[in-house]
Amino acid sequence: MSVSAKRRYLGEILVGMGCVTEQDIFAALEEQKEANKKLGEMLVEGGFCTRDDVNRALAEQHGMDVVDVAALDIPREVIEKLPAELARKHNIVPTGMTEGVLTVAASEPLDLQSLDELRSALDCPVEIVLSGKESIRNAVSKYFGAPGA
Repeated sequence: MSVSAKRRYLGEILVGMGCVTEQDIFAALEEQKEANKKLGEMLVEGGFCTRDDVNRALAEQHGMDVVDVAALDIPREVIEKLPAELARKHNIVPTGMTEGVLTVAASEPLDLQSLDELRSALDCPVEIVLSGKESIRNAVSKYFGAPGA
């Protein structure tokens, strides 16, 4: 995306995908004012769209790839690049390493505090890809084990 390109709103992308109507977006935005939740959460909870729809729209909005971590067989040497404590704390999992860049799946790509902590803890550049919260949680358990294990 060029610097001059205008970033589209999540609701606009979802409408363009045919998942929701503009009226659905306006209704969710009104409810959001009192619920203190993210728009995507409101739309999923309201049955307007699926979590996968929201993830695809977020990925498009931020120029990220979407990855199904459940479908990956992540090599041990990639897993070992990320401390288990950080994986559990931020619900993230490394998915690959290419040319010195560690790819990490996250469900909250806009959590800048987590991303800053991640980047400062690692000795390599990081690329973030988007994945579902539950998929990542399951992958963290699979690859890093239970806390304290």
